[in-house]
Amino acid sequence: MIGHGRTGAAATDAAVLRRAGVSQARCVVVTCMDDATTAMVVTPVRRAGPQARIVVAVRQPQHVSALRQAGADLVVPTERIGAHLAAMTLTGLGTAQVMPVGRVRTIRRRTACGKATC
Repeated sequence: MIGHGRTGAAATDAAVLRRAGVSQARCVVVTCMDDATTAMVVTPVRRAGPQARIVVAVRQPQHVSALRQAGADLVVPTERIGAHLAAMTLTGLGTAQVMPVGRVRTIRRRTACGKATC
């Protein structure tokens, strides 16, 4: 399905992509329930909007290269999306600072045992 509020149309249909304005889009975000469907959508989106930056969510990291070959410019694993959204939400509320995962693990270890190393 495609568009704001979902039109109920197939995102692989060239006519639907034209009506959705993909040919004039600067960026297209593709998120599907499975990576195979995502790959099937990326190719016609690339054809319909060759100038558009295509950003896709991938559920299985081993599919990243296949999605890039299909025409995606940026492939983001869904677990990273969730982590980034959580960090942005917490940062926006002023309750946390975004820091590298390694730093979070170090802080967690110190909190758990009271020392730098347990």
